[in-house]
Amino acid sequence: MTRNIAFFALLSMLFCNAFEPAARAESHSHHAPRISIKWPEGCAYYPIDDAAPNEHRRERGCAAALASVSDWPRSPEECDYDYNQHLFLEPERVPNPRFLLLRPGKFLIEMDCGAGAYNLLKAYVLYDETKSPAVVQLLQFPYFSFGSSSDPDHVPVIWKTVLSGRAFNPRRGELIVFAKFRGLGDCGIFARYAFLKDEPVLREFRVKSVCDNRLFYAIQGDGPPSPRGWRRIPVEDRRFEGARETAGPCGEHRLWCMALIEQ
Repeated sequence: MTRNIAFFALLSMLFCNAFEPAARAESHSHHAPRISIKWPEGCAYYPIDDAAPNEHRRERGCAAALASVSDWPRSPEECDYDYNQHLFLEPERVPNPRFLLLRPGKFLIEMDCGAGAYNLLKAYVLYDETKSPAVVQLLQFPYFSFGSSSDPDHVPVIWKTVLSGRAFNPRRGELIVFAKFRGLGDCGIFARYAFLKDEPVLREFRVKSVCDNRLFYAIQGDGPPSPRGWRRIPVEDRRFEGARETAGPCGEHRLWCMALIEQ
């Protein structure tokens, strides 16, 4: 009898140990920072299940955070779409927001704001669900407001909330902006922004103010090169220096995060 009890106790221990790592892995996966959010299922007001009150907690938190952004986009550069009024009540009336990964739990939310003759217009919100409750922040970007007749040496820095975002490089965590002065793409503004300490940092700014049928440029892919031959404007903001190791989408989670991104 004693041998039988000892045998079943040993068998029970082996059985539990065999499944314990899987249980821990499943729990870790459930609580790990998200590295992708799809609209709308990833950011929605799911009903609370009394049997599992924490189910869809992050989805509900995301919806509540976005709903807290009132008078969208809170700047003189108004969007053509009223996200504040229609985002959840009538989502078919506004374009879907796009969640761009900065690092686990932190996203750049890209919102369509309309289009001009040659350029798409976008506004961007920083979404951080590593905090409780999750928070959102409408971003302002440092920008040189050139026109086709501007003097490159005397253009002041302004702050914009709506700009011509064209691509996002997920490996470097960079937003690429390209505003054409005309449809041929032989003149305009090119900029790269990184994101450090929850703020957009201007890394590169180029301009070609003369539309002369030379040095055409177009955005191709998520990591486009800079336009060759366009004048580079010195960027004074040096907050990005010394932060290359932690910039990009993965930060301290680089090993497992990059493996998922590359799939």
